[in-house]
Amino acid sequence: MNTTITNHTKFTERYPDADLEEFRQIIQDNYKQAKEDLETLRTQIRDYSARAADDFGADYGDDSNTNSDIEMLSDMAVRKRNYIRDLENAMTRINNKSYGQCSVTGKLIPKARLLAVPTTTKSLEGKKILAGELKAKFN
Repeated sequence: MNTTITNHTKFTERYPDADLEEFRQIIQDNYKQAKEDLETLRTQIRDYSARAADDFGADYGDDSNTNSDIEMLSDMAVRKRNYIRDLENAMTRINNKSYGQCSVTGKLIPKARLLAVPTTTKSLEGKKILAGELKAKFN
């Protein structure tokens, strides 16, 4: 049984520089917004934590709700940090002109998919190939 996923990549195509600049702008805009969102989440976490410390023990129901809110905000912050990392990785791919190349098939990911999910590294075809290999691996 093969326990590794096959690397199918052969990069032969790339997006023209004009398209890469369009993607760069989209990613930079998303990055700026994500950084602002992350700072807002951090501020909310600090505010909730400060209020929780001041009022802790006064009402167990309120303590539970506050802890749940802080946990939810923390989870959102982790997801936002991961998204920022993915945007940074996408910018690196733009800089080395490999952006938009499927990491599985080596073919260009359709522009519509990149516009919808600018951090993607796989085409739908590539995702299907990986899913099939994973399914075969565990059956």
